[in-house]
Amino acid sequence: MRRRNEEDQCVRVVDRCENRGEYNRLYGDEDANQRNGVTVRSISGNSDHFGNRDNRYNGCKVQVTSPRPRRANPWFFDIPNDKGVEERFWFNLRT
Repeated sequence: MRRRNEEDQCVRVVDRCENRGEYNRLYGDEDANQRNGVTVRSISGNSDHFGNRDNRYNGCKVQVTSPRPRRANPWFFDIPNDKGVEERFWFNLRT
């Protein structure tokens, strides 16, 4: 699998203890995570990057990285029609 660069990634911090059922539903299947390019990394140490000193004791905070979703036609123009109402026209620069 090709590794995406940092700009193509969504990175968020998730508290896996806050709602364990939801966390397990979204990130609990390691095989599905691997297929979808999702990585889950525990945040540890004296204090995480987010100023949360308690995480070293409870281990609840994790960093989740996933591929950024892509649209088939990511670009658009808003062009007014003959009545002055703007209509959105989507297009793709690669076609």
